[in-house]
Amino acid sequence: MDIYMTIPEASRFSRISENSLYELIRSGRIKTVMLSTGAILLKKSDIQPQWPSNIEDWEEYQPFAIYAGEGISLSEAERLYGIPKQTLSRWANKGMIKRIGICGRSL
Repeated sequence: MDIYMTIPEASRFSRISENSLYELIRSGRIKTVMLSTGAILLKKSDIQPQWPSNIEDWEEYQPFAIYAGEGISLSEAERLYGIPKQTLSRWANKGMIKRIGICGRSL
């Protein structure tokens, strides 16, 4: 049985912006179903492969893969990547980035 989603639901599910989804629809890469109410639905299986679920599979991650498992201090990460320490700390607390050690404020 096919599962259908609205564009906002598909955007949250796939981590693809709504605008990008509309572009994929216009280009014919994603098929849609339009209800009599005017709502546009996308088949879940059509959008699933668009964005890898594991960060290691992301194309954007690949240049940084060599740093996997190496610790970096919050200050150094803030300086290198321009991301505030508070944001990095929040990401670590949510499990979005991994704490490697507890030496001071290292991640």
